[in-house]
Amino acid sequence: MNIVVHENTAAQMSRETCEPVTNCDAFKADNAKYLPQTTFADRMTLFGGPDAIDLYYFGRGHTDGDTWIVFRGARTLHTGDMFARKGLPFLDVANGNGSALEFGETLRKAVAGIPDVDIIIPGHNDETLVWDDLVNYSTFYNGIVDAAKAGQAAGQSVEDVVGGYSVPVQLRDFAAEPGRLQSVVQYVFDGQ
Repeated sequence: MNIVVHENTAAQMSRETCEPVTNCDAFKADNAKYLPQTTFADRMTLFGGPDAIDLYYFGRGHTDGDTWIVFRGARTLHTGDMFARKGLPFLDVANGNGSALEFGETLRKAVAGIPDVDIIIPGHNDETLVWDDLVNYSTFYNGIVDAAKAGQAAGQSVEDVVGGYSVPVQLRDFAAEPGRLQSVVQYVFDGQ
């Protein structure tokens, strides 16, 4: 069996030390043989023809190894934790080198760089979505980052920005859960 991962994911899995949540200790000693042997940097295609699967990496987000998977013949994209649901992401800054600031730019790059997709399989949602949902998610998330940057520049606190934020009417099917909103804004303020 050949397991393919982004090169940053392979590095995370083979770290010398890690927090228990990352489970890198499972790949020590004799179990190192289970580490992925095939990695990619920016893009890789597996198989060919209608069965082709394209793997993309556009930058940091949830972690520093988030892979976008396109099933070309099915015109379908699996987004993993980069678009887990119609709500704010969990940003694994502490254990996975994720980034609130780069998450938004990664979404923009994915929208601009992935062609010919109609169906989205989100990372943690029971229902499939459509391409426009990803486009709108990028707008939703980047709007929060912009609001956080503007608030910080104006001397507001994280609490001020969070308390003053409301989801724009045209994006009302996206949820800005208070805890996740607080985390995203805090990470933006911290430059992460």
